[in-house]
Parts: sequence; structure tokens; C-alpha cells
Amino acid sequence: MKRALYPAPRQRLRNSVARIGAALAIAVSAAAVADAAVILGPTLPGEYAAGTGANATFIRIDGNWRDSSVYWNEELIGSFGWGTGIWGLADWAAINTGGSVPIVVSLSGVVPTIDHADAEYAGSGYASTWGAIGALPAELFAGTTGPQNNWTAHYTGYLRITDPGDYNFGVLYDDGFFLRIFGANGATVEISSDFLSPRDRLGFASDLALNTGLYRFELGAYDRLQVGAVNLAWMQNGRWVTVPTENLVTDPVPIPTPATAGLLLAALGALAVVRRKRKRA
Repeated sequence: MKRALYPAPRQRLRNSVARIGAALAIAVSAAAVADAAVILGPTLPGEYAAGTGANATFIRIDGNWRDSSVYWNEELIGSFGWGTGIWGLADWAAINTGGSVPIVVSLSGVVPTIDHADAEYAGSGYASTWGAIGALPAELFAGTTGPQNNWTAHYTGYLRITDPGDYNFGVLYDDGFFLRIFGANGATVEISSDFLSPRDRLGFASDLALNTGLYRFELGAYDRLQVGAVNLAWMQNGRWVTVPTENLVTDPVPIPTPATAGLLLAALGALAVVRRKRKRA
């Protein structure tokens, strides 16, 4: 079983009391607004053409890397003989921001859906519990025959909303992830799971009240050992459904509204009249 890790404790008692107090405050606040959706205006309001997927970057690192910034029992985990590879979101950031982590393979492109898992997921029988998930790009582990470990995924783009209403998004992950959705005026909502977490799907505690338009998003995920998976879904009719390709946008193309289209036709008509007059003159 994978064990969750935690940064080295400092001032253990004081921090524990502070965390308990904060947790109680959050619990009371959450109970008060449990039924209220979080209103989030679109990054780009209006109607946009159907999308073709999301931008994606996949990275495989050298599994012998031991410079993780995660702590175990107040010591950097790399100081232990078994402390190699990826252990948390801090390592994901180091890998994906041009640090000194030894990268073996890096692939970038557009993927139709955010729905990727390693070979061990496909052969483990987990699909019966968590649903079928697509494979990682074959090139990521080309030429290897061992386990598909120590990889990260990074997805960006826009979530396309065509029907205003309440939505919820959930990420199936193993080992960890973060999902940020950006709205109007710099507003941001986020969910995440750090360190080596048990396989699970995590959604927002409250629904998001979304309007017609595009919402910029960023999703990062990683796997160290054993099964690795990431899937972005939204709640539809009481069940999680992978966000469709048409609702993932990389290059926004606005759809003119009827009023805008009318103005455009009028402008084109006026231009045609001017051209005819010039020809007669």
C-alpha cells in the first residue's frame, strides 16, 4: 500500500493546535454553505466553437533521482535508500518548471480528452471500480519493458460551457494532482491531493455556478510507483463522465451572436454599395 507523506513538522504542538482550529473553522463554514454553489464568471464570456482537446505535456524522469524536497520524519526523503523518484506536488513543480531533474522523455501535443493511465492500471482490474481509462502516449515508455513509473502530466486550455448552470468537476488520480479553474477578474478555485495518496476521485466540495463561455484551467498529475492514472470528469445526471473533446478548447474561436452577425451583414452591405458607386463614378 502506498503511504501518504508529510513535510517535516516544525513546532509540532503549536502547528497541531493551529491546524485543528483552522479545520473546525472550515468545517463550520462549509456546513453553512454546503448547499450554495460557488459563482464563477467565465474567463472569456460568450459562445465559442467546439474544442478539439487540451494541451498536454508528459514527462518521464530517471527513477533514481533522489533530490525530492518532500520530508519523511524530519529528513529529506532522498536521504533514505528508498527515497528515489517523485513524492509530491513540489516534485511535480520542479519537473515541470525547468529545474535540474533528470528528464528521460518529454512529449507535448493536444489530447482529445484528459484520460490517461499506465499499463498497470489497464491490467489490474481497477477499471471495474473506477472506469476504463485511456493509455499514456506509447512514446513515453518506448523501448522499456518494466513498470511505467515516475511520470508527470500537465494539461492546460479552457473548459467550454454552453449551458449556464451548476457544474462539478472531479479528478481520478494516482498518486497526486492539482486542478485549478480560473474565472473572471482573477477568481480561482482549486482542488488537489499531495504526496502519495490512495487512488481516489476528488471533486469540488460545492458545485460551481458557471455561465456561457470559456474557463481557463490547469491540471497537473504525477505517479511514482505501481498504478498511475489521471482522468478529468464532470458530474452528469448523478455520475462522473469524462469531459468530452468539444468541451476542451485550446484555440478559442468566438461564435458571433445574432446581433453581431446582423451588424456584420449590414457593414458588408454598406461596403458593397460604396463599391458600386465608385464603379459608376
